[in-house]
Amino acid sequence: MIAFRNNVRHELSENISQKASYFSDVFEFSVENSGNSSYPQLENQLSLFKSIEIQLSNWVPYHSKKNIQRHFRHHLLHINDEIIKAICRTEFSEINQLKSQLNDDSSRAKLQNLARRLIRKLDHNLLQYCVDNIIRVLECSENLSAHDHIKELNYYVPIVIAEYVSHGFSEDEINPKNS
Repeated sequence: MIAFRNNVRHELSENISQKASYFSDVFEFSVENSGNSSYPQLENQLSLFKSIEIQLSNWVPYHSKKNIQRHFRHHLLHINDEIIKAICRTEFSEINQLKSQLNDDSSRAKLQNLARRLIRKLDHNLLQYCVDNIIRVLECSENLSAHDHIKELNYYVPIVIAEYVSHGFSEDEINPKNS
């Protein structure tokens, strides 16, 4: 990331350089603090739906229901979440109707099928969607504080890192200090 920061400063406008530097800092901070008890756990919509699907596949009434409800309270699994709105709004609306009916076998089966469909959809689209949005923010000619750039980078970077980790990359492989 150090080389990335230096190259960006020399080649791009000050506004883009400032955003690229912020992106680099957020990325580095998120990687270094993942797993820290005081830092939020690295999760994304895909990892949460995978956890829900596992609970549905291995149903233990009290335990599974409690874990599924906890997952659905996560801020990334909300109808107004950017990725939920962009990638899986229709399925998520159906899920919202079923998630309160976990005691019913038929509803649980429907929920599991929807979770599997969302997992496939997110698996194909999540990383690309996040990277495209990070690039959009970095390419914008406005400064870092414009258009919620800080908020967007703080949102997308941990999701991307969670994807790298879920695909088997170690912290050493994605840590900018090791490049």
